[in-house]
Amino acid sequence: MGVYGSPTDMLLIQKYEGKLVELNTLRDEGHLDSDEYEELVKDFSDVEAIRADISDEKYKVFAEMIVSHLKPLIQKL
Repeated sequence: MGVYGSPTDMLLIQKYEGKLVELNTLRDEGHLDSDEYEELVKDFSDVEAIRADISDEKYKVFAEMIVSHLKPLIQKL
C-alpha cells in the first residue's frame, strides 16, 4: 500500500478530481441545475461508491482518502 502522495494515490485523486471539476464547470455554465448536480456529485462523497468504482482491488483502500480530498471541491448550493 502506498502512502498519501505516492504516484498511485495521486493518479486516483486526479481521476476523480477531474470528473468533479467537469461537473462543477457544467453546473457553473448552467448545463446542470442544482438537483442534477447534487445527484451526480453524491457518489463523490460516498466512500463505498468510490470503492466500488475502483477496479483494481489493491487500490480500493484509497477510497476514503479520495473522498476526504474531494469533499471541499463539492460546491454547496
